[in-house]
Parts: sequence; structure tokens; C-alpha cells
Amino acid sequence: MFQNGYRLNDTGVYINDKQQLHIQEAKAEDAGRYSCIAENKPGRAEKDLVVSILKPPLMETRFAPKEVQQSHQLTLQCPIDDPTVEFFWTKNGIPITTSDKVQISVRRDKLYLMDAEPSDSAQYACIARNEAGEDQSVFDTIVNVAPKILGPSFRSVDVILNQTVELTCDVDGTPAPTITWLLDGKALLQTENVQ
Repeated sequence: MFQNGYRLNDTGVYINDKQQLHIQEAKAEDAGRYSCIAENKPGRAEKDLVVSILKPPLMETRFAPKEVQQSHQLTLQCPIDDPTVEFFWTKNGIPITTSDKVQISVRRDKLYLMDAEPSDSAQYACIARNEAGEDQSVFDTIVNVAPKILGPSFRSVDVILNQTVELTCDVDGTPAPTITWLLDGKALLQTENVQ
């Protein structure tokens, strides 16, 4: 038996069992053109076999959360450049299909989330697969939403002198907004009377 024109000997890695060649724990360097040559007195016969060593995709599995502002576009990219793999995308474990809102590149290694909204905050996964196996990268995504005060923006409250009053300001937003109270345009400091 020959590999790339060189005769193979029994080495523990290559075991020549007459009509079979066993390659123990195939490695990248074992790829190549193998030739089996049979000879006897009347003649010779030859057979070539091309061996390709396939390795499963290997990607970074988890990234820092990806943040995007509401109404903006978010782009996620699989962190692997390997022409042998096919890509698939999931959102919270469910396969993603393209729509006006979700686009996937021709090679399928990029996902474009158009006009992000709070319901798009999710765990997205890029799955890379080839004949040897698969791997995935996970992207936790957060859609940041500007603060919004719920209810009317102005309200008048009457309080009886020396009575306690509780003012509420219901706010929504991602991440949770910090609240600052002002009195006549000046920041209120927390005191015994004001909390």
C-alpha cells in the first residue's frame, strides 16, 4: 500500500492486513491518495482511494449578551469560517424561518433582525453542521427600550397639611430606568421627610 506515492509499512498507525489497510485514529495528515497495488507473475493491478479527513465544526459556544436599541437592526454572525458546514438558526430552541423581520444571509452564517422590539429579546443559536458532527454558538439578546412613563404625564394632587402623601411614577423600560424626583426643577435629596 502507498500513500501519496510512498510505501506504507506497519507502524501501529497504519496496519497492512493484506487486502485491508487500517488507519488507527485518523488525523488530518492521514488525508491523501492511497494506492493499492497487486502484483504477480502475469501482471499488475492498481486501485487508488482518496481519503479526506472530516472534522466536526468547533465554535466558541457562548458570547456576552448582545444588546440592540428598540427599532434598530441586530446582526448575529456564526464565528466559524468553514466551507464544509451548513448553518441553521434557532430562537429559544425553535428553528427560524425568514420573514420581513428576520433575514438570513445567502451562506446562512448571518442573521439580521430588523426593527427590533422587546419580544425579540431571546436566546438565538447558530448551529454549524457537517458530515462529521455539529456545534453551536449561543447569543443571548436584549432589546433595550427607552423609558416610558405609564399613565398621564401630568396630574394634580391635593394634600392636607401635615398628612403623608405618596406620589407614584410607573415607568417601563429595558434596562430598568433609574428614577430621579425633582421639586420645582431641583433634585430632591432623601431626608427623614422625603423617601
